[in-house]
Amino acid sequence: MLNAGVALIGCIDILLAQASNPILKNALMQVADDLRKGTNLSEAMGRHPKAFPNLLINMIAAGEVSGSLDLILDKMAISYEKDYKTKAKVTAAMIYPIILCFVAISVVTFLLVVVMPMFQGFFASSKAELPIRTKRLIGTSGFLSSYGLFVLAGLVILVILFKIYIGTDDGRLMWDSFKLKVPLVKKLIVNVCTVRFARTL
Repeated sequence: MLNAGVALIGCIDILLAQASNPILKNALMQVADDLRKGTNLSEAMGRHPKAFPNLLINMIAAGEVSGSLDLILDKMAISYEKDYKTKAKVTAAMIYPIILCFVAISVVTFLLVVVMPMFQGFFASSKAELPIRTKRLIGTSGFLSSYGLFVLAGLVILVILFKIYIGTDDGRLMWDSFKLKVPLVKKLIVNVCTVRFARTL
């Protein structure tokens, strides 16, 4: 739009009319207001970190200083499109393992909660000395049958707390450091970041 000669505030208004995401729509609304007050685009966008990535904001700031905002936006559009395609490929590759893990966990949980209790009466009536592994399995089954909902609720709470924690600077640093220690994940992250760095440079 900038290449076509549309004014910056006009571009934002057009994007605002087309935006369907509520977070983006609200951010664009406030960016448009700030632009009308004379604020720079990078500064206006920087007030909405949930809507706009830091890289985009800083590149726009560089474009404003150098007078090449339209070129920077064009390059960033290409960069984010490539990032999206890369993430889509990774996600597609991960779908099968995730489904496999989910099915495996579901089957094991069903066996422990539904099937295993059916055998407990038989084991008790036989009065035979059970192996230690069988006793542990029966104990786990009884625990899940009695407290399964509490375990599920606890896991959900842990996931929520984890999401909140990695939203902080310390949490993000810890999580990113951990990912860079996982063998296969490390290589993928380093490659993606190297490509992004080279493209941006």
